[in-house]
Amino acid sequence: MIDVHAPHQSTHSWTDFFIHIATICVGLLIAIGLEQSVEWVHHRHQRHQLEEDLHAEMLMNNEYLNRDFDYLVATRDWAASQAQAIQNAITTHTTSHLVYQPPPRNFDLYVLPNDSVWQHASESGTATLLPREEAQSYTLLYRFRSRLLDTYKQLFDAHYVVIASGLRFSAGHNPQPDFSRMTPAQLDEFSAALSKEATALNTNIVFCGFMTAAQRALLDGATSYAEIVRAMTDSRNPYRGWRQVSSASSFQALPPS
Repeated sequence: MIDVHAPHQSTHSWTDFFIHIATICVGLLIAIGLEQSVEWVHHRHQRHQLEEDLHAEMLMNNEYLNRDFDYLVATRDWAASQAQAIQNAITTHTTSHLVYQPPPRNFDLYVLPNDSVWQHASESGTATLLPREEAQSYTLLYRFRSRLLDTYKQLFDAHYVVIASGLRFSAGHNPQPDFSRMTPAQLDEFSAALSKEATALNTNIVFCGFMTAAQRALLDGATSYAEIVRAMTDSRNPYRGWRQVSSASSFQALPPS
């Protein structure tokens, strides 16, 4: 037989127990710390990637905004001038001398700037990784883009009213209106359609100027909302006519998107 002797002392003391618990706690803290560190590094990478993607999107939009601005200004001036010429001819009873002048640019040159990077960042939640001031700056930039889309729809409707009105009085296969086929009342109606298009074009110019200014500021390194607002009032905004509206009310009146 084997003799079994009881141990002379307790196998586990309270000291051993607390050492064991402390070891577990330290291990858990280290694990949590490592996990948090990995998550912080991951979020930092996501943030830098988002900033790079936003920067690339703004560079791409530069071309669109510059081309859009040229189109909008030239076409607004054409529409306003054409409408005024018709009104002058009606007033002076010289409508027989009127000759339609086609617009200087094609409508398909107007291409809205992209917002896909910001939309994805907002939907995925990665936009929250940006510092508060920087996030506010981009929010304002893309709010202008949203308003630009709204005014684009208004312009689209006004533009095709002009086309439809003109087609009613076109001759043969020529889509341009023949003013000699219009009565003074019809000419006045066509002039009103042109004036409405000019107004819509001017509204597009305002928001195109705001977005251009905000984007220029961000590309120059601005990261604060105040700097974006300042850009709307200085040379970074290519449109000078916006000063007809108070700068203080023009951006503060924009409701959250």
